[in-house]
Amino acid sequence: MTWQLFSPDLPFLNQITVSQERHGVWENLLPYAPFVSACCAAVSIFVAFRIALKAQSISTEQKKIAEDKLYLDLFLKRFDAFQVYSEFFSKFISVDYKEKQQIVSDFNSLLSSHRTCLVLLRNKDDCEKCYKTLETLKNFRLLNLSIEDIFKDEEKMKRFNEINESFLRKHSDLCSSFKDHVPNVVFMKPPKTDRPSNPAPQPTGLKAFLMRLKRAACEWSRPLQ
Repeated sequence: MTWQLFSPDLPFLNQITVSQERHGVWENLLPYAPFVSACCAAVSIFVAFRIALKAQSISTEQKKIAEDKLYLDLFLKRFDAFQVYSEFFSKFISVDYKEKQQIVSDFNSLLSSHRTCLVLLRNKDDCEKCYKTLETLKNFRLLNLSIEDIFKDEEKMKRFNEINESFLRKHSDLCSSFKDHVPNVVFMKPPKTDRPSNPAPQPTGLKAFLMRLKRAACEWSRPLQ
């Protein structure tokens, strides 16, 4: 920037020109300050946008993991309830009871578990059929405490087999309907990760900060090592 002096009274001043000289790097870069500031703001906005996208991706993934865990926990509870019928069936056809009160006590335990099944399982009709068949088996065992006595009598053995076959058919129907409760996460295969057995040591300090900044800005979709 230059200034021209002018004076009507002193003509020799008209020949003098005053110019401003820039000294130092900052004075030379000062005219470019708005452009540099705009570039820094653009880079900051870009980095923040990429970080926001990654945060959203992580949030969505965490939500899916939480939903899968909820479905899996509910499935495990349903599976425990589903197994009750087969467990009591195995007990009623194999245990030699000495007193009728033992049979009644076992059946009361079955009743409590059966009510849980009616709450957790969708197909309540199949649950009721299995329960009614086990109730019939219970009444039969009240009249025949010993398994050996059943095997020795042909009529008792025939009736015993009929009850058992009836339960197995109804339990098979319950198994078919129980497949609807199996969540998709049960059939998912774990992701394959190719990780080295001896990973290289991670950098620290300024180098680590620059690597994280680079990853946040340009490599956010790459999995962590």
